[in-house]
Amino acid sequence: MQSIFLRSATLLIIYCSIVSAQQTVAMELLSKALRLADVYNWADAAPAFTEAEQLFVRTGDERNAMYAKLGRIRSNIERDQQTLPLVAAQLGEALANDPLLQNDKELRMFCFIVKGDIDTETNTAAMKGDWEQVQKLAQSIGNSKWQYRALAQLGVAAFYDADIETARKNVGTAITAATKAGDAGAQIRFLTMLAIGLVQSKMYEQALAYADNAVKIADRVQDTGYQFAAEEVRINALIGLKRLESAESKINVLLKRARETGRTVHEATGLGLAANVAVARNDRQGALSSLEEATVLGEATGLTRLLSDVYGRSSEIHRENGNLERAETLAEMASAASQVSGEVSALPKRLQTLAELQVARGRYSEADQVYDRAETFLDSMIGKASTVMEKTAVITTSGQIYSKHFALIANQFNDPRRAYNIIEQVRGRAAADLLEAGLSASPRASTVEREISQLRLKLMAAKSIDEVHRLRDHIFLREQARWTTSDASLLKAKPRDVVEIEQLQENLAPSALLLEYVIADPISYCLAISRGGSRIVRLGSKTQIETLIRAYLEVVKAKLPAIREARSLYDALLRPIKEIAQKDTLIIVRALRANIGETLLNH
Repeated sequence: MQSIFLRSATLLIIYCSIVSAQQTVAMELLSKALRLADVYNWADAAPAFTEAEQLFVRTGDERNAMYAKLGRIRSNIERDQQTLPLVAAQLGEALANDPLLQNDKELRMFCFIVKGDIDTETNTAAMKGDWEQVQKLAQSIGNSKWQYRALAQLGVAAFYDADIETARKNVGTAITAATKAGDAGAQIRFLTMLAIGLVQSKMYEQALAYADNAVKIADRVQDTGYQFAAEEVRINALIGLKRLESAESKINVLLKRARETGRTVHEATGLGLAANVAVARNDRQGALSSLEEATVLGEATGLTRLLSDVYGRSSEIHRENGNLERAETLAEMASAASQVSGEVSALPKRLQTLAELQVARGRYSEADQVYDRAETFLDSMIGKASTVMEKTAVITTSGQIYSKHFALIANQFNDPRRAYNIIEQVRGRAAADLLEAGLSASPRASTVEREISQLRLKLMAAKSIDEVHRLRDHIFLREQARWTTSDASLLKAKPRDVVEIEQLQENLAPSALLLEYVIADPISYCLAISRGGSRIVRLGSKTQIETLIRAYLEVVKAKLPAIREARSLYDALLRPIKEIAQKDTLIIVRALRANIGETLLNH
């Protein structure tokens, strides 16, 4: 009996020793990983985070296992592009429901940091809230480093909201604080962020200076690793400055380092930059060769988000070369990759490109279906757009897609009923969102927002147009629940429900004529609707009409007679509509594109 007890005690001591040793090793690995992460060298931190997580799970240390897990997720952002929207949604659920993340402020802050970095890549509407939480939690635990780091990220959010002054102030303040604290990792990141913004603004010389400084700091600091992001910005700036030989030299170095370290994303990005150099040299075949290499890499490693861009750029070059069949195939692949990777904001534009290629090839019915799909995704985006940059993108894309779809229906099908439905669809959806913007959010808003996120994840995986419509309608109805209670909703209808043209005609007086304009290039249109019928009237181009409008307004503002200018404008907009001579009352609806822009910008 005593020997059994001694054996058990011995085994227990051995087990405890093993656990203790594993815990010690795990803590050392976590410390190493966090040191690398602190200088934003997340990729090199990935193995240590992964091993530490496994050891913490074995020792039953739930808190540190969660810490290491979050670090592993952040470290693999490059590799796991396709799953990022799903991961962000899962982190949101965990933050809302996991007691560990609710009660441990440091762990909660780290989770918001990880989610904030993911949302910066995939969901700019959510990123601001993430970094506000990081800043708040950092203040509550006295972590000055993450207070100014979060401030810089909020500067990025301000940039997306077109608040350039706040963006500069936040990032500038953060750089000053990081420099004073000797925080090299933050300095490198913030300088790189500024360089990216400057390249996007085509301020290439300034961007080059910031990227150069970021690289110089990294060269002096251990553990920062090769600065792929800063080098890529430098290359883009050099291409913008037409310094192509310097750009090519740096691309070769970047590709070498990417291949040595197994950084496939950056290797593919480097090949994309090589394609940019080839395009700048008017070497389309060279550009296609580089993009084909990037395609092989992306397809082999599942880099779906990167592939959507590579396919799209390849499609554009084939289109310029006159190979419309190959261009269409690649445009379809780009659209599919955007949807799968969660790039819903880019998807309508990619679908528009696909539809335009189908029209160019005479595939009108297919193009009609693709435009319908693009409009469905636009519907799901309108309620989601929160920053000025997002709204502007939605406005621009909406105007282009709906007017081009209208033109297809007018020119190839001559179907006033379908044309009317296209116009009213976008008007109704925008007006509904404007009504919602005037309401107060309900106490259930955060729960509803998570439900909407889950529905959008399903939308990314939707295959058929019927499924896309169903999910879009469900999203629309859940969006209402942010602002209203279930028994007092102002907006019960589905987003695609519009007043039918027959019903409109029944309610028009016999002497009335309704004119609904779509102003576009190369042809504008007027949909003329009366009680007795409807037809589509072709007008001049958007450029011509806008020139006449400007001329008329200039004379009117000068308080001079505008008889000649008014006559020219009448001839362009009203004379082609023969029904006017037979009617006493004209009901004129403002042009489609202006209506979209004015409505959405009021949100």
